[in-house]
Amino acid sequence: GMEKTLRTFLTLAALVLVIGGLRTADSFFLPFFSALFLAAISLPLQNFLLARARFPRPLALFSALLLNIAVLTSLSLLLGSAFSGVIEALPRYQELATSLLPTIAEKLQAWGLAVDVSTLRRSFAAVGSLGFLEKVASQVGQITGSAILILLMFGFMLAEAAGIKKKLSYLFVPANPYIAGIETGLADVSRYLALKTAISVVTWVLSGLWWAAWGVDFALLWGFFTFVINFIPSIGPAISFVPPMALALLTLDPWSAVAA
Repeated sequence: GMEKTLRTFLTLAALVLVIGGLRTADSFFLPFFSALFLAAISLPLQNFLLARARFPRPLALFSALLLNIAVLTSLSLLLGSAFSGVIEALPRYQELATSLLPTIAEKLQAWGLAVDVSTLRRSFAAVGSLGFLEKVASQVGQITGSAILILLMFGFMLAEAAGIKKKLSYLFVPANPYIAGIETGLADVSRYLALKTAISVVTWVLSGLWWAAWGVDFALLWGFFTFVINFIPSIGPAISFVPPMALALLTLDPWSAVAA
């Protein structure tokens, strides 16, 4: 009994230490996984430049790095201003939503639901804070502020990926079939992420144009939200419609929002 209790206590203590360490290293993990994602989707481009375009390895790596710098710089400029605009406009949206609460309560009561305005106000106050957007903006700001670190890690990862088979052969017997399996698996994951990213970019452009055509505010930002959330299987595309649809219901007439 005592031994089991001690083992449980040590396990919980170790778990607390691991969680605390992960939270402390949060500023490292976000840039690390950002660099890992960029390296994964850039690997097919580097392989194409090496195999088809006959680029020397340093030039292929530099080309991929230059392309990522251009894309990240453009995204930082576009999304930075968009996030600032949303945060500035949010109090106005909250006022609009608050003014609609009596009408919403009246409609719900007409449908037989016992809801009053005060209940809706409390619910809206609980979910209508700036906390979520401020957190998202801070994460985007952290990625932007760590751009140099991300690009350095990205460069090292992409350079190391080119010789992964040779490095694995040092760990295992060169004829080991697991080496080819690992290399094939990494290539498949990289191609999948690259294809998924390309599809998500097309979805970003189309959804951004769609929301802009209906006059929804910050259409570019909602398109980017669709791009990010599209990486969640199955439910991602459905979730991506919720924020812009809610904004359309708030700022446009209901028939336009439903049509959008």
